[in-house]
This record gives sequence, structure tokens and C-alpha cells, in this order.
Amino acid sequence: MKAIRYSEYGTPEVLEYLELDDPVPAPGEALIAVRCASVIPGDWKVRAGNLRDMFPLSLPTIPGRDGAG
Repeated sequence: MKAIRYSEYGTPEVLEYLELDDPVPAPGEALIAVRCASVIPGDWKVRAGNLRDMFPLSLPTIPGRDGAG
């Protein structure tokens, strides 16, 4: 699968493009194919570190909570 990941808070330059193995769903989970994803304000605010007190992350992380397929 294609993914964008970051390992530190910062500007868009901290984003890295990756090719990863497809995840394997656990029992009771489903694997879906996402064809498009958007970047919402919360994504870049979290990446920039502006919301780290409210949404602490375990870095590295793959952002995004929104998709269509």
C-alpha cells in the first residue's frame, strides 16, 4: 500500500512517501481499499505539533482519518 508518514512534528517537509505491505485485519476487522484521501485541517495541525497536548502521538505515524473508495 502507499502511505505518507512522519517521524517528527514539523512542516510538510517531515512527510515521507512509503510503499508498505498491506495490513492484515485482525478477527472482527475489515480491510478496505481507499482510492482517495483528503487532508483536513486537523491533519496538518497535529503534524505541525499545534495539538500535541490534546492528541499525543506515538511517532512515527501515518496521518489521515478520511477516505473514499
